[in-house]
Amino acid sequence: MRILVTGAAGFAGRHLIRELVRRRGTVHALVRRADQARALRALGATPILGDVTRPADLRRAVRRARPDAAAHLASLAFVPDAEKDPARARRVIVGGTENLMRALPPSCRVLLVSSGMVYGPTGRRLPAESTAPAPASPYAALKLEAEIRALALRPDVLIARPFNHAGPGQDPRFVVADFARQIARIEAGLQLPRMIVGDLRSRRSFLDVRDVARAYVLLLAKGRPGTVYNVAGAEASIRGILLSLKRLARVRIAVVSHASKRRGTSRFAGSAARLRRETGWAPKIPLSRTLRDVLSEWRHKEEV
Repeated sequence: MRILVTGAAGFAGRHLIRELVRRRGTVHALVRRADQARALRALGATPILGDVTRPADLRRAVRRARPDAAAHLASLAFVPDAEKDPARARRVIVGGTENLMRALPPSCRVLLVSSGMVYGPTGRRLPAESTAPAPASPYAALKLEAEIRALALRPDVLIARPFNHAGPGQDPRFVVADFARQIARIEAGLQLPRMIVGDLRSRRSFLDVRDVARAYVLLLAKGRPGTVYNVAGAEASIRGILLSLKRLARVRIAVVSHASKRRGTSRFAGSAARLRRETGWAPKIPLSRTLRDVLSEWRHKEEV
C-alpha cells in the first residue's frame, strides 16, 4: 500500500511512519523543511517538501505519492500555540484539511486525526463517539470545524479523536516529557534538585504513542468510512505520573507547584470501545514502560 502522511515530522507522525514502514508500506511524508526530510528518509519514508496551507503543494504531493491511503496529522500540536496565533491555526487546521480533501483522489482511504478535546471537559462519564461535542477552547473548536469540513468534502473520511499520548521524542512542553527532562537535568547537575510542576490533581487518559500509531494503521486498514473513533487509554493522575518518575530518579527531588505550569481541565479521558471492537486494537505498552523509556531518552540527551 502507498500511504501519504502529512504532519510526518511531528511526534505521532514519526512513530506512525515507523509503524507503516515496519508493515512494509510505501510511505511518502509531507514535510516543510529539508532537515525534516533527511530525518524521515532515515526512517524509510520518501519525503516530499510542501505545506498543507498551499493547495498546489498538496496537488503535487498527491501526484508524486499516488496514494492508496492518506493519514492527515498536520496540525498545531501545542494548544497554546493556537491561541497565540489564531489566524495561522485556522490556516493549518481547517485550511490544511480542506486542501488535502480536495487534492486526494476519490479512491483513496483517508484518516483525519482530530482530537478528543472536541468533547470539552470530561465529566463523570467517559465520552464515547456518540457524545455531543462541546469544544471549550479555540483549538478544540478548530479541530471540530476541520472534521465538519472534511466530512462535507469527503463523507467517507475516517476520523480519529486521540486523547493524551506520550513516549520517546515528545516535546518537553508536554507533561511526561517535561517531568522526565527535569529529572534528567537534576541528575546531571544542570538544575537544582527541585521540580516545577502544575496542577497534580488533574487526571488524563494516557497512551503510549506507539500504541497510538498502531491504532491509526488499523483504522486505515479496518475502519468504517465516515466513522469517528476515540483513541484513548487508561486514566492516570498527574500526581501518579510524577510519583512514578520520582521513584525512577537517582537523586532526591523536591516538588514546587507554579501557576505557569497549570493548564487544562481537571479530567480529560475517553472511551475507545468502538476502536477495540471494530479493529481488534488494544494497548500493548503499559504506562510504566512509557515513563521508563521517556526518562531514559532524556538522560541520554542531558548527559554532561
